[in-house]
Amino acid sequence: MGKKHEIISRKELWYCFVSINLESGGQRFFIVPSNVVSKYVEMQHKYWLNKNKKHQDSDMRVFRLGFKGEKYNFETPIIEDYENNWNFKK
Repeated sequence: MGKKHEIISRKELWYCFVSINLESGGQRFFIVPSNVVSKYVEMQHKYWLNKNKKHQDSDMRVFRLGFKGEKYNFETPIIEDYENNWNFKK
């Protein structure tokens, strides 16, 4: 993702992330609201920059989904909330 994704947050905008298993051909879908993505992308990038002073700022950003019960260094959206979220909850 890019720096612009830190500020793109609209109630009518949702992202669909797809995980494809190349061996089986199976797919998993994760439907995530843009406000969740923008908040995470911004926090993750700030954390990454502060974690190591050798990290240099760029326009590249990362979005990840975590697992329920795991501990993270900042608020992280979890798979269980967004997998097959076709009712567009949250």
